[in-house]
Amino acid sequence: MRVLTFLIALWLSGHCLSLNAQLKEFDIDERDPDGSQDVQTSSEYLDNAIVLVYSDLDGLDFRSSVGGINQQTYNERAGRYEILVSPQLQILFVAAPGFIEQRVSLINPEPNSVFYYHIKQSRGEDEADVIFSVVPNDAKLLVNGVPTKINSEVYVPKGMAKIRLEREGFATIVDSIEISSVQANYRYSMEKVVVEPVKIRTNVSDVKVEIDGKEKGVTDRNGAFDDFLYPGTYNIRLSKLGYLTQEQSIVVQSKEENKLVINLPTNRGMLVLKSAQSGVRILVNGQEQSKNRLDVIVGRYLIEASKEGYEDFQKYVNVKRNKVTEVNVQLELKKGELQFRVTPFDAEVKLRNEDGKVVEKWTGIKFLPDLPIGNYVVEVKASGYPKRKTFLQIKHNETTEILLDMSDEQDNEDAKKIKKLRPYSLLLSCLPRENENGISYTNSNYGIHFNYVPKNVGFYTEAATSTNFSTTNLVFQDDAVVNSTSINGSPVSGSFLPHSNIQSWEAGGGLVFRKGVFSLMLGANYFVHHFRQEFDVGSTQPELVFFEDKSFEGIIPKAGLQLNIKGFALGYAVSTYHRGEIANVIMLGISF
Repeated sequence: MRVLTFLIALWLSGHCLSLNAQLKEFDIDERDPDGSQDVQTSSEYLDNAIVLVYSDLDGLDFRSSVGGINQQTYNERAGRYEILVSPQLQILFVAAPGFIEQRVSLINPEPNSVFYYHIKQSRGEDEADVIFSVVPNDAKLLVNGVPTKINSEVYVPKGMAKIRLEREGFATIVDSIEISSVQANYRYSMEKVVVEPVKIRTNVSDVKVEIDGKEKGVTDRNGAFDDFLYPGTYNIRLSKLGYLTQEQSIVVQSKEENKLVINLPTNRGMLVLKSAQSGVRILVNGQEQSKNRLDVIVGRYLIEASKEGYEDFQKYVNVKRNKVTEVNVQLELKKGELQFRVTPFDAEVKLRNEDGKVVEKWTGIKFLPDLPIGNYVVEVKASGYPKRKTFLQIKHNETTEILLDMSDEQDNEDAKKIKKLRPYSLLLSCLPRENENGISYTNSNYGIHFNYVPKNVGFYTEAATSTNFSTTNLVFQDDAVVNSTSINGSPVSGSFLPHSNIQSWEAGGGLVFRKGVFSLMLGANYFVHHFRQEFDVGSTQPELVFFEDKSFEGIIPKAGLQLNIKGFALGYAVSTYHRGEIANVIMLGISF
């Protein structure tokens, strides 16, 4: 047992030593004040002491043994860490990734006192103190793949090392050197290069082009994108909504044709919406759809559907690339319950919906648990009692209770308001009339009107013809003129007898808006109006006869009101004719 314990302890100590050997250490020294007054302080800690640590190492983190550090910042211009600590006895520690945490100092600061330190990486036994002098001074240096500072003292492992220097606008330098304590300074001067034209071609327009993570623009309508790049290796990324993103590397070479062709496969699928019910409103991700087959981008979609009197439908689906995803939209009727009881118990009951269709028949008591919502009429008859009608309304997820006593003779006013909808009506129109101003004539207007209103809005069509005869007796005084022409060049005194024969044809239609038993008709007719007029003049002169034929046509607006009661239809319409004449038409017919 003692041997095992010793072996475990030996292994742990060796393992810890191995871990510590992999970590780097700091060299920490006190330094003299530099007279700098530019210190990043805070108004919250006016009585704090200040610790200034000069170092070119990144990511140093400081810790106090008593938690006395109140603020830690890095002053890049001065190249130092500025730490505000509470004025109390404490130990300061420093740590960084890859380094062993070490103690900076034991301090007992007074308020506003200042301490100065310098920290740098300790050189390991297998490391050399090296300076890489590089032009330009902002080049990127990798030593064995590890980023390394240039133009300053650094510690690197001894032995063979792979050097890589990169800088945009300069030729990349790749070198292998041997690091030793003999050679302390390695010098490199990078050669400038010129940009080279690069052509990127794809099968899609408006593709976003990214080069080394930077967005450069989009391809044109031909799928082309041209740019200038320095020689070197670049990562090209092409992306567009609805297509699979593609990434590829390109090596840009001097005085060579640098061309890259990348085609983007589509990233779409087919979404098929099915519904056995008509009049369903379907939305996909909030957008109403009129088609049932949609070519969409691959992804997750919310399908919503609704219809009056039905439960709302909602479902999420995932559309996959080059796959058909079918969604069966099946709406459930909104339902309620009816609890019905009648006396006498042998009464026969019929339940009709709004369209007058019998949906259920029974005798006496009845419970209907799944009745679609809406308005209903209950017809009840029993021997020795008058028939009764009762109006009821079934509401969603509610129970409607009806208790009917046939001996109660009180009328149900609501039942009287329920009438079977009559969508069709056929009317005939005829209107004799007399004109004013002493001109007497008769006008017979015959028309046929057909209306169709299935619910609240429908249409009507119309065809009509009319014939008109008129006579007039007028006395002309001296200087009378007929048709702007004097008779025999002299005044005429006598009677003037015009005769008119007018024929009209009309055809048209419009919309019908129904509210209860009333319907409002709005539309227009196309008409042709032709008449022949004769002018007979009788006097002491020989009789003269003048003839005139005229016709005109056009569109005339029309509006009317119709009343449907128990299968009969009564209507009135008004329209504007030629020269502003108002025509009034009365219609009579049937509804069915």
